[in-house]
Amino acid sequence: MKLWRCRSLVALLVCTFLALVVDASVLSLRGGKCPSTSNIQLPIGKSATGNTIWSKPFTFAGGAPQPIGRTNVTEARICGYGRFVFSPMSCTRISYAPDTFEQSKAKVTVECKVVALDRSLTAGLGCILVEC
Repeated sequence: MKLWRCRSLVALLVCTFLALVVDASVLSLRGGKCPSTSNIQLPIGKSATGNTIWSKPFTFAGGAPQPIGRTNVTEARICGYGRFVFSPMSCTRISYAPDTFEQSKAKVTVECKVVALDRSLTAGLGCILVEC
């Protein structure tokens, strides 16, 4: 009976440790809270003159990655400062082979620029994140 209790205690400790490790890995996928000026816009079409029509801004005030699930994204518009992450994988695997772009808080405040998404061009865009 005592041996069974010991095994149960060890199993409980191992499960608790694993839960803490999983929580830590999920937290590492979250960015810091960002102002609304740090955002991502994705193309949703072209105008009659051939200019890109951009989506409403994806903001990251909560710091969580956002699932996208599109296969036709070749570029994005990034605004403000932060580390911009575009993953062809799901949000649970966002750190595997993403396109990343960094804009320094000291150099960029609200300006926007268009960036090419090389990895998403072939694999699609699964998840986006801005870390501030």
